[in-house]
Amino acid sequence: MGSTLPRDDALAGRREAVLRRWLGIEIARATVEDLAAVPMSERLVRLEDMYDAAVEVLAAPASPKEPALRDALDALLARQEPFAVVVLDAGLRTPAARAELAHSADGVWAAVDGGEGRTAVLLPGIGPAAAPIVADRLRVQAWTCAGADGLLPATGTAVYPDDGVTASDLLSLAHERVGSEAAGDMDAATVTPIHRAL
Repeated sequence: MGSTLPRDDALAGRREAVLRRWLGIEIARATVEDLAAVPMSERLVRLEDMYDAAVEVLAAPASPKEPALRDALDALLARQEPFAVVVLDAGLRTPAARAELAHSADGVWAAVDGGEGRTAVLLPGIGPAAAPIVADRLRVQAWTCAGADGLLPATGTAVYPDDGVTASDLLSLAHERVGSEAAGDMDAATVTPIHRAL
């Protein structure tokens, strides 16, 4: 297959040095029989292919790194200050989608995989009075991040310390409340979302 990289870019100098080093290592480790069985040109082509594949992987943009939910909750619990956990059934299944939600909504400390296909949003400084209002705003924001189609996502909220003092208690309650926190007496399934901006 051979190289497909341009020969005149800055990578070419490093490429040649790396290939020479790899080839030297392979020759030093090979027995006489190995060297006789596989021609140098074939070894070089194989090393070029491996180098090109490695460069392609390293050049790909990395996925956003998100903290594990338990780690993020433990960090907030260590502060011993009020915070809210909002679990959204929003279909934000990738770290990039959750990062978009975290950056687009005010006061979000982290938006991470909440398990069961849901997203958990951690909000420091939010108490029981503000939590339903913030959760409602997050519903609209998550709906927008997910493509602004269909119904607004259901949410479940738990607040530290009022609803629990451990990560397990808070998460269990927030998951249990998903779908039961519709505004007033309105059923969550009947909420008609705002239309996408044109």
